[in-house]
Amino acid sequence: MRPLCVPVLSAVVILAQSWSGGQSSPRLPDTGDCNDPNVQLPRAPQARRGPADPNARNINTLVIKWKRTTRIPKQAQPPTAEELQRLTRAAGFGFPGYKDQGWGVVFHLPRRLSHSEAEEIAAKIRALPEIEYAEPGRPFTIKAVPNEPGGGSR
Repeated sequence: MRPLCVPVLSAVVILAQSWSGGQSSPRLPDTGDCNDPNVQLPRAPQARRGPADPNARNINTLVIKWKRTTRIPKQAQPPTAEELQRLTRAAGFGFPGYKDQGWGVVFHLPRRLSHSEAEEIAAKIRALPEIEYAEPGRPFTIKAVPNEPGGGSR
């Protein structure tokens, strides 16, 4: 087996130069600034200029946390019926649904609100003595998809 390996390896080394034409891969000249109108250079992403439009109706959730003491940190504690009733009275409307995240409860709004409208409602809810904080949910969009199989889910 040994004598066969050496000639095959020698043949590969000898043929490697002929496969590449005996030349290394061609290099493009470094032109520095490219003034060719047919060449499009990649551009860095541009940040949105100026503050977000406060009148855009893009807020559809409120994040609310009650002042509670629990033995287990981040333990889910859904609001009681009395707490929901006081919350509904303070907000001036009913919430179609909510989800307890453990760190706070995310309430869905009945319609999309502007940031200023959502902040006014959150201020009314913060005035309740049992509320630790109430904030409008932040809208977000996914700008990129992970390139790993399964989309990054674990």
